[in-house]
Amino acid sequence: MIKLKDILEAITIPIEIGDTVLGGKFKNKRIVVKDIGKNEKGDITINGRPLMKFRILPKVEGDGLWANIRAKKKRGEKPAHKNSKAHKDAVKAGKKINEGKTLSIFDFDDTLATADAWIYIKHKNGKESKLDPAEFAVYKDKPGDEYDFRDFDKMLNNPKVIKKNFKLLVKQIEKARKTAGRKVTILTARRLGFPVKHFFKTLGLDVYVVPVASADPQKKVDWIETKIKGGYDTVYFMDDSKKNIDAVNKLMKKYPHVKNIVKHIDG
Repeated sequence: MIKLKDILEAITIPIEIGDTVLGGKFKNKRIVVKDIGKNEKGDITINGRPLMKFRILPKVEGDGLWANIRAKKKRGEKPAHKNSKAHKDAVKAGKKINEGKTLSIFDFDDTLATADAWIYIKHKNGKESKLDPAEFAVYKDKPGDEYDFRDFDKMLNNPKVIKKNFKLLVKQIEKARKTAGRKVTILTARRLGFPVKHFFKTLGLDVYVVPVASADPQKKVDWIETKIKGGYDTVYFMDDSKKNIDAVNKLMKKYPHVKNIVKHIDG
């Protein structure tokens, strides 16, 4: 039986699919991250190899042409003159970068789709009960409760999309494909993202799935806040859990400059 406190201890790494890391014998070969998962030992893997076989690229202050200008200054070289084409290109690129980044976030269970799965609860008195995701979303924890999410570690059983919300997801994905600076993420409380990703692949969609491995709203809040600090100034969030909605609304009050649409939906 898995206790809630055990589930909350998720490991977060600052790497996403599409990022570039350093690997190879001397960890100096640039490798694009195509897959993040776990092996039979439970170790985190990148492209099927253990995480420890890679290292993260060191961060460079600035982006693109600005990084080049700063690097020249650091080396003691004369940077491009303000009237030069290189400097003008850097200014133009900087303005484009600062135009804004939009992040669209969707919960999965009972937001985008339903599936036959239960959360099993062993109560302090020894009795056991079970809830579906919609019931669990409004369930109030009781002292001594122990949770078992085993159904959510399997491939989806009898999944069905919630059409009106699924259409919104597809619309956001299409916008992201056409517009730089837009990203769509499925942010799920599940421990494993693969079953969700596989389900979308059967529908012809390749989506980015982030499992936070917890029903604690703070886990989603922490992930979103990291993205805001990373430069996203517009956030769209959809979830069927009132607890998650309240937590994200509270977060947004900390960042009044961030445009946001936080939508509580009824699956």
